[in-house]
Amino acid sequence: MRFGKFRKIVPMLVGFAPLMALAETPAPLAGWELGAYFDSYFQSSPQAHGAPGAQIVEGRLFDKRTNQTAVNMVELSARRKAGLTTFRIDAAFGDMVDAMAHSTTASTEPTRNITQATITHAPTDRLTFTVGKFYTPIGFETTKAKDNWQYSRSFTFNYAIPLWHQGLSVAYAIMPSKLTGTVYVVNNMTGQLSGESSTEPAYGLAFNATPMEELAVNYVYMTSYDAVVGEGKRDLHDINAIYNINSQYAVAVDYTMGTQVKPTGIANDTKWNGLALYFKAQFTPLYMSGPA
Repeated sequence: MRFGKFRKIVPMLVGFAPLMALAETPAPLAGWELGAYFDSYFQSSPQAHGAPGAQIVEGRLFDKRTNQTAVNMVELSARRKAGLTTFRIDAAFGDMVDAMAHSTTASTEPTRNITQATITHAPTDRLTFTVGKFYTPIGFETTKAKDNWQYSRSFTFNYAIPLWHQGLSVAYAIMPSKLTGTVYVVNNMTGQLSGESSTEPAYGLAFNATPMEELAVNYVYMTSYDAVVGEGKRDLHDINAIYNINSQYAVAVDYTMGTQVKPTGIANDTKWNGLALYFKAQFTPLYMSGPA
């Protein structure tokens, strides 16, 4: 989970999609830090299809509309730290909210406009407890465009992993600044209350390692049961790494592998995997992508 200094107006040009994302620096108000995030785009693509005025780019999840300006996400954030405990809540609206809640259940998802709501308690420098709703820790990419190396998210992020979770996480710094382990107990794997079909929780385990200043490696495993899909056992692995070549160039890789035991109507287990490679170059100090 990220909450830091937000960026000012950031112009982006990726493929056919120019973006204007506005995020203001949080300001204190009676002990609260307030923030705002605005994400809008316009794109035109030869791969678009559909009726005029409703054309989409197949495979896109967060930026599927074409030949029209879309308000992708407007989010208001509030955070307050009281001693060893931090409270946070984010409320958002826009196309991205519908995408995260899934179009088939968006209207019935009770927490669809609450993108994050957490209480975090850190009794020691090494131990941290978090409960509530939070973005998924799985994958190299993140939900917000401003925190990514590119505006469009890859197929690996859009379709191979969940987008958020609701539950509990416990993180422990095994080797401070070098290795952290986190255990997750969440509502199923997808985090969608309206789409849950099982009372069995999902369990996750993550390791975040920084063996050297230039290299960071992350591994997450999550498993769950879902009664609506056959025998229901689902496992998901994700490993990603980023290497900063120098202050101007960086490379990254993300690999995801999942299995579903005998989904309904299918005799054999289902498997999926995805690989994404990334390269980032900072040509000018005027703009730098990534989390603030």
